Amino acid sequence: MCSRPVKRDHRHGLMEKRFFTNWRIGLILVFAASVILYLPSLMGASIWDDDDLISGAAFGDNTLYSALTRAFLGHYFRPLTSVSLVFDSYFAKQTPFFYHQTNILLHALTAVFVAILAFQVTKKPFAGILGDRKSVV
Repeated sequence: MCSRPVKRDHRHGLMEKRFFTNWRIGLILVFAASVILYLPSLMGASIWDDDDLISGAAFGDNTLYSALTRAFLGHYFRPLTSVSLVFDSYFAKQTPFFYHQTNILLHALTAVFVAILAFQVTKKPFAGILGDRKSVV
């Protein structure tokens, strides 16, 4: 699979590893595919409950304390989502573009972590990369 990631320097006896192995290129492709597929959402407006999420009303007031202690939209306890929304509202105010950008980044990172997890479970590098295509679409 990987074409000899270790290179031997005969003059100095040093070992050098290639940074861009097939596995790392695959992870970069998973990340890039996740971002590219969701790029059109950056131009989307806020819909349904987005206004409550952006304002912080979805979990009380717009503070870290509320984000970590109150239910999300009154039904779900999702502190990491709420904390993300608090930080987004601090930097982006009422602009949906920034919220969509954060969601795309979190989705792409999750896709990469799923690929790594699949590799750790199966010990097959392409199982992680190819198996993760369902997470990308």
